[in-house]
Amino acid sequence: MFNMRFDNKIVLVTGAGKGIGKDIALSFAQAGAKIAIISRTEADLLELVSEIEKLGSEGLAIPFDVRSTNEIYQGVDKIIKNFSGIDILVNSAGIEIFEKVVDVSEKNWNQTIETNLKGTFFMCQAVAKKSMIPQKKGKIVNISSQLAFVGNYDRSVYCASKGGVSAMTRAMAIEWADYNINVNEVAPGYTKTEMIKKILEDEEQYKKATSLIPLKKMAEPREVSAAVMYLASDYSNFVTGTSLMIDGGYTAR
Repeated sequence: MFNMRFDNKIVLVTGAGKGIGKDIALSFAQAGAKIAIISRTEADLLELVSEIEKLGSEGLAIPFDVRSTNEIYQGVDKIIKNFSGIDILVNSAGIEIFEKVVDVSEKNWNQTIETNLKGTFFMCQAVAKKSMIPQKKGKIVNISSQLAFVGNYDRSVYCASKGGVSAMTRAMAIEWADYNINVNEVAPGYTKTEMIKKILEDEEQYKKATSLIPLKKMAEPREVSAAVMYLASDYSNFVTGTSLMIDGGYTAR
């Protein structure tokens, strides 16, 4: 009953070159979807397309920077031209810069906000305007963070950007409900990806990082992907404007 399939669905995943975004793209490919993938690094995308094709699905690589609204609209046009529409958008592109509040530069503020918040906003706008509103249906899943809901040292700008994504998600869900577009977010905590490789390789750092997590472990990328797929599936048709926490209970403390 709960075997989620996405045969003939067109899924667009940003930040797909590595980490959680890559696993999300591969998970949808395994479930039969056609995948359009976005990242700034073309080599990563071409490698992922090869993996997608080995799974028997069709992949389309569109390298561009989500900080550029012009590149977003041009990229979305290319995807729609190739696939004739977009059914599901997953915004996974993001960066995290560790700095104390008093040390944050304007450059790093702009880079973080433009990637995590501005990029997510205008990806949603472009896909909704060009495809989902005209077809009067769609699923959008934004990848936020547990740090949209709690603070942490050296991450003030990241918290601000992800808090913005969370509030934006709720506003879009209300505004686009009349078009049958569901907008939700998945908020992961620590997840075993290349981004935290140093923590994973250091037993002491790993124990420190997981000490405040009730389940005393970190998420596997596939556990985040499964949550995204639920929110993109027909099983979540009555779910919109919500945040699904994948944090081992961290924010429940």
